[in-house]
Amino acid sequence: MLILKRERIIKELTGMVDESDDVWVKVAFYSDERVQELLDILYVRWGNAGYDKTPLDHATDDELRELYDRATRIRKEDKDKAALNMYRRMSLSSGGEG
Repeated sequence: MLILKRERIIKELTGMVDESDDVWVKVAFYSDERVQELLDILYVRWGNAGYDKTPLDHATDDELRELYDRATRIRKEDKDKAALNMYRRMSLSSGGEG
């Protein structure tokens, strides 16, 4: 993957998720188990690199594509499911019956 293409993908991915005004897009993306697995790997690499640049800069081309694809496929149902799961966890942690 060309450097310019990587930079564009990172910028678009950041815009779609982190800079989104819709908090449920963020919740849906970051609550995805595969996204969490990938981010765990990227944070280790980022730390090993002395926290140079951003975690996404340390993704392989395939990892970056997978994160981008998952971000572009977030649907209303994903946001609703993420919200429901979050509320269930909050209810369970506060002693509710969920």
